[in-house]
Amino acid sequence: MDLDIADVYADTDLARSLDLRLHHATDIDVPLYAFGTSYAKGTVLEAARKLAANSRVPYGIYESDNGMNHLDPLFAATAHNTATHSLTEFLHKVLATPR
Repeated sequence: MDLDIADVYADTDLARSLDLRLHHATDIDVPLYAFGTSYAKGTVLEAARKLAANSRVPYGIYESDNGMNHLDPLFAATAHNTATHSLTEFLHKVLATPR
């Protein structure tokens, strides 16, 4: 049920019926980094794009590696860690962008 309700990041009738307050997406105004592995089957990036569309996120970086499992971004060797490499690129962009 959480994916059907919270994943849209909107204050819908169903969300209100469960007393969820999902109206803060428009307050999000920072760059977004999302990384998906084979575990999520694309849902992480899909949800991140929905969030960005319903917020003031100035830009997002959406990366995935279906050869990784859900723990690999934390424990894979740096040389083979797609998450580490793409996160580094994202952080360089964030630091280079004036606020």
